[in-house]
Amino acid sequence: MIPRNRLDDDLKSISDKIRDFIRKDCKILILSSPSADGIAAGTIIFQTLERLNAKCVLRSAPSITDSLRVGNSFSDEYDLCFLIDFEHEPVEKLDRSLKNEWILIRHLSNEIAPESDEAYSLRVLNINRYELNGWSEINSGGICYLLSIALDTKNSDLSVLAVLSSLGERQDRGEGRSLLGINAEIAKVAESQGLIRSQQDDLMMVGREGRPIHEAIALTRFPYIDGLTWNLQRARSIVENSGVKLKENGKWRVLADLQDQEKWSLYDGIAKFVATSSGAEGLPLEGVRGINYTLLMEDRGTPLRDAREYSDLLEICGRAQKSGVAISVCLGDRFEMLAKAEESVGRYLDDQRQSISTIFREKWRIWTDRDMVFMNGEGAVAEHALEDIVALLESSPQFLQKILIGRTVTQTGTYKYCCRMHDLPKHKEMASAIIGCFNVSSALPLPYGPYMPCCEVPPSDLESFVSCLKAASRTS
Repeated sequence: MIPRNRLDDDLKSISDKIRDFIRKDCKILILSSPSADGIAAGTIIFQTLERLNAKCVLRSAPSITDSLRVGNSFSDEYDLCFLIDFEHEPVEKLDRSLKNEWILIRHLSNEIAPESDEAYSLRVLNINRYELNGWSEINSGGICYLLSIALDTKNSDLSVLAVLSSLGERQDRGEGRSLLGINAEIAKVAESQGLIRSQQDDLMMVGREGRPIHEAIALTRFPYIDGLTWNLQRARSIVENSGVKLKENGKWRVLADLQDQEKWSLYDGIAKFVATSSGAEGLPLEGVRGINYTLLMEDRGTPLRDAREYSDLLEICGRAQKSGVAISVCLGDRFEMLAKAEESVGRYLDDQRQSISTIFREKWRIWTDRDMVFMNGEGAVAEHALEDIVALLESSPQFLQKILIGRTVTQTGTYKYCCRMHDLPKHKEMASAIIGCFNVSSALPLPYGPYMPCCEVPPSDLESFVSCLKAASRTS
């Protein structure tokens, strides 16, 4: 691997290249994936270029090939294309397909790259080339922020978007759900400028400053607690039994109003419910207790005030094919586009609640084989929602330290599979075997990490794929 200081050299070289394109009055396209990371990262580059008076367009799409219609005139309209957060597009394919210049920015790809190829270094910013961890230390939004600062140090206000992207990628993997590595450095920049406030050892629930306490508990999806998540009556009962007052002077209290003793009384009440209802050993501390990040420039009571809730909104909009709405919110629209984003989130969560209800009601949909849990979402889970449903189940105390594999059927009739692994050290050999199964359906070798991209399996290959997964479950 290349030392981290080489990353700074590559960022400088690429920023010089971008300045040349801007000086020549070239047209620039920014194409990002529809994930929270991709949306925030694309917005960082777009705002950076706009401030340099560049001619640029920002779009978001799930596929490079379909979006650029490579090989015809559309991709030729732009002199330079930024391709952001596309982890599984082979560089060789892009080189053959795109006639004009392009820059690929990503953080997880395992594609083998030449370490001393200058042309490659000017085209590809893949964090796995350097001595950095693309799972926990930095992601595409962080890379784009570093590139933005290399272009102009005044762009430090864009650090907020980089923090949103890292939270959207679940990179808060430090103690107390803190950010690590370069992510932590970027968060400190945002905090030093009065853009973000971090609060240690807090309850991490949605609507901390705007929703009544029982609503905040019931509407928190991670961790998913069967019987409590989305159950307002049960949440209210837990609050009351914990001795915490719901109202004061006739007004609903919010989590931000609580004293520390009240917070931990609530936590104990939730933990007791988990122990008695699911048989789980307890409530994982990292699920609901840790560091909160508050965006101080956003209004209290809005879903943008809490950084995790904001990044969740971006992720859901992307999954709901509303990434344009999410981009507008990132660019500052707090009226029409924010209202549309909230509508999209509401519909998505209603559908998710129905899917989860069906999965737990129809017992045959979930079965366990040693440390592996299989979930059949056919007829209950839409293909665009599968990854989020699997992540939700994986966060549940009853599936703690298990590997979750879920599947559903796509509109084209193929089988879509997604996998999440909570405890990698414990499941190292099993995880490697599962990745081997998924690699059969991937254009590039998949990275080893706690989650992997979904893969699609044609009906003709289903039997062999399932046999591969069953064999993996017996790997010690």
